[in-house]
Amino acid sequence: MQSATFLAVMHAVAPLELAETWDNVGLLIAAEPRELRRVLLTIDLTEEVVEEGLEHQVDAIVAYHPPIFNGLKRIVSADPLGRMVTRLISSKMLVYSPHTALDAVPGGVNDWLATAFPNSSKRAIIPNESPTIGTLFPDQAVGQGRVLSLQEAMHLDEIIPLLKQHLRLSHLRVSCAPVHRHSAISSVALCAGSGGPVVTSCEADLYLTGEMRHHDVLASKAKGTSVILTDHTNTERGYLPLLEEQIRRRCSDLDVRVSARDHDPLSIV
Repeated sequence: MQSATFLAVMHAVAPLELAETWDNVGLLIAAEPRELRRVLLTIDLTEEVVEEGLEHQVDAIVAYHPPIFNGLKRIVSADPLGRMVTRLISSKMLVYSPHTALDAVPGGVNDWLATAFPNSSKRAIIPNESPTIGTLFPDQAVGQGRVLSLQEAMHLDEIIPLLKQHLRLSHLRVSCAPVHRHSAISSVALCAGSGGPVVTSCEADLYLTGEMRHHDVLASKAKGTSVILTDHTNTERGYLPLLEEQIRRRCSDLDVRVSARDHDPLSIV
């Protein structure tokens, strides 16, 4: 598959028009147009993941988080990012990042996170109101974050094991509002990653995100909203097998794999 065709596929999976204006999405590194045979998927593009890509002789890496976010002022081997960029360019490897476009699109990261809650209806917290996007995804939640209305209210001690199973985590950080020690939860606002500013922009019984400021957790608890924090990438990494499936369906001739060396930088000890 030619690289231009692959870029068109990625745009179909997560249209870049859905990305936030502050984000740096799309094609980030490309030495030249080329034919692609092997693609590696990762949340974070680290030196370990680059090494994995070189070992498997991949032609492209789809990195959910943009490895280049702020402007690069110099590229030197003493700097880890500079060293990584140099290796990628010298190996003629393509790097693409969908980030917040993949969060916002129907069936994307936030919708996957929402599937932890069965029998719920949803809408975007911050909807994308572009007429063009509306014609592409009629009657679907498009935009940042999701607000869920649970068909059957659930107690926090029922929600916690569901989330642990869905995210494959042994621990969650939980702030239980006093009202939810006895009463059930009917609505959930969620946002993958560092979604504190998104979830706190709406009203819900429960906020679910990767990370959130301490004082925002306190304020939420005081107003009667419980909070569950998973750490940043734990709300995202479980989506990669679904992304792999989507690319495979559109590109049957590509060898697509999820990185085995990509992992959350934090661990509970």
